[in-house]
Amino acid sequence: MKFRIVLLLLCMTLSAIPTSAEDRVAKWSFTTGDYIVASPALYDGTVFAGSANGNLYAINATDGEELWKYGKVGRIESSPAVSRNMVFFGSNDNSFYALWLNGTLAWSFKTKDKILSSPAFAYDIVYFASTDGKLYASEAADGRMLWNYTTYTGFSSSPLVSDWVTYISSDEGRLYAFNAFNGTKLWEQRFPAKIQSGFAISSQNVLYFPCKDGNVYAVFAGDGSRIWNISTGTEAQSSVYYSNETGIIYFGTTDDNLYAADTNGRIVWKYETGNWVISTPKLKGGLLYVGSYDGRLYAISTIRTGFSSESISVSDSPSVIEGSSDADAGVEYVQVRVEGGDWQNVTGTSSWNYSWDTSSLEHGDYTFEARSIDKAGNIELPPYTRAVVHFTSKPQPKGLVVSFPAEVVVGLPITFQVNDTDGNPVPYPQITIFGKTYIGDEDGVVDKDENGNFIKSDKDGEFNFTVSKEGYLPPKGVLKLKVLKITEMPPYMLAVLIIPVVIILILGYMLLKKIKGRRKQ
Repeated sequence: MKFRIVLLLLCMTLSAIPTSAEDRVAKWSFTTGDYIVASPALYDGTVFAGSANGNLYAINATDGEELWKYGKVGRIESSPAVSRNMVFFGSNDNSFYALWLNGTLAWSFKTKDKILSSPAFAYDIVYFASTDGKLYASEAADGRMLWNYTTYTGFSSSPLVSDWVTYISSDEGRLYAFNAFNGTKLWEQRFPAKIQSGFAISSQNVLYFPCKDGNVYAVFAGDGSRIWNISTGTEAQSSVYYSNETGIIYFGTTDDNLYAADTNGRIVWKYETGNWVISTPKLKGGLLYVGSYDGRLYAISTIRTGFSSESISVSDSPSVIEGSSDADAGVEYVQVRVEGGDWQNVTGTSSWNYSWDTSSLEHGDYTFEARSIDKAGNIELPPYTRAVVHFTSKPQPKGLVVSFPAEVVVGLPITFQVNDTDGNPVPYPQITIFGKTYIGDEDGVVDKDENGNFIKSDKDGEFNFTVSKEGYLPPKGVLKLKVLKITEMPPYMLAVLIIPVVIILILGYMLLKKIKGRRKQ
């Protein structure tokens, strides 16, 4: 059977964490020929990974090409450590190896039993432990032994070195702290079961580690006193990784999951792999790298951006597109793009929205993508979360057109006719003029108020007025009506008014004369 290292870039939403093969996109894969237990080390563009086939591999992190391999030795179940020019690892053949970064052997050291724990490098010293019951401290350059400490049981956990102190636990569940330079024991604490994996330490001087009793513990690094513990219901097998960047601790268990928990002991998310997760997670550039017993190396995004739905229908202009975002380091800002165009900043972070101008768009489906940038400056990597937005524009309302006399006389009735832009009368339009609103009839005629009083003005001048009807666009520009005194009227308008009066007077005179003539008869 062949096993592969597979680098996967995953975008996880808060509502659902992908677990199927279809949700993963492989960037590259590398065949080792056997399963991978140890966590990889990343240094200067190179991935260093050990396999159960007894080889240590140096792999180009960009394309997955093999640079070199060293072996075969015994099964490699300890993660490598890398210095400026060397890489260190232990093996089940009881030996500890130091290689130059070109893959040649610098030195090796034979212990009396298997080396399951991962080494630590600090202060030009390499620290490693064996199941023979000894913790070793050697000069990194030549392997010269500086000091060692012996217990009655073996060491399966990996040492951690911080602020001149080396931390490690024996297989009987005793947690130790030593002076990193001379091996003087500073303190020890007893725990209920074996502590097999390595530790993490925070900037607040808190140690985090898993125990075979099914708990992950947080203790004060100064004396080992307990702060809290959490249980996932199964053994936590991997070493704990703490990120000062995110303030999150990461660890794997035999329930096949990788967990993320905050510094208060609350689990914030988990990701399921195909088998046990017993290697140590590592975070770099917003990606959390971890190996699984399924033979795969995963890269899981710690930045997760999603839309409110995978399929969205809109018709307004502008239309609002909504979503959510989360990042272990906190979200600095969120961006979206449409149809692969330029990235645009949105409003909000954990809950965000984007105002989409659809005024010039045709009907159809548009693909949106979203990404987040966390507070550490890491940009969420592709493949990005997508949503298909179906846009259907609403029909534009018709406009109002009002007809009225250009000039009217003080005290005389005024009539308005309101039609739409197609020339059809608009029923019951509203006209506001002279400080009062008038409602027209079903034929769009506006000439009187609700009491039947005609619209007229008792003053002369220019008067602005408005026309409105729900569902219609108002006329463009300012509407003005000019009201004149009778003495201000132009001659032709006076003639129009006087001639009918004269005709009426003449007709009346003639009628009156005719009536008098009949009486005389």
